[in-house]
Amino acid sequence: MGEKRNIVDLKLPEDSQSKFLRNIVRGLSNSIVLWILNKKPSCGYEIVKEIKRLTNHKLPTSVVYPILYGLEEDKFIKSSWKKRGKRYAKYYFLTKRGKNLLSHVRELFRRPLKEVIKELIHEEEK
Repeated sequence: MGEKRNIVDLKLPEDSQSKFLRNIVRGLSNSIVLWILNKKPSCGYEIVKEIKRLTNHKLPTSVVYPILYGLEEDKFIKSSWKKRGKRYAKYYFLTKRGKNLLSHVRELFRRPLKEVIKELIHEEEK
C-alpha cells in the first residue's frame, strides 16, 4: 500500500509513442520540480533521480538545470551549498513565492484539468 509508483510506468521502444510520452513529462517538468522541492530541499542530481523514479523517463541534466536556474531567477526557488559526502552540492528549496506558484499549479490541475486527467487515468478501466 505504501509502495511508490511511477507516474508513467511504461517501457516503450523509441518511437513516436514514447517520444510523445517523453514530451508530456518534459511539459510537466517545471511543475514536477516544484512538487519535488516542496517535499524536501534537493540537489540537481536528486531531482533527476526522483523524476526518473516518478515518470520512468530520465530527463537529462541539460533540461533539469535550466529549469532550476529559471525558477531561481524568477525567485520561485533559492539555493545554498551544503556538504554531501566529501563534496559540496547546491541544494534548492522553495521560497514563499514558489509555494504560492505550486498552489496555483495545484488549482489548475484540481479544476480545469482534473476531469481530463481523471478520464485519462481511468479510461482503461471502463
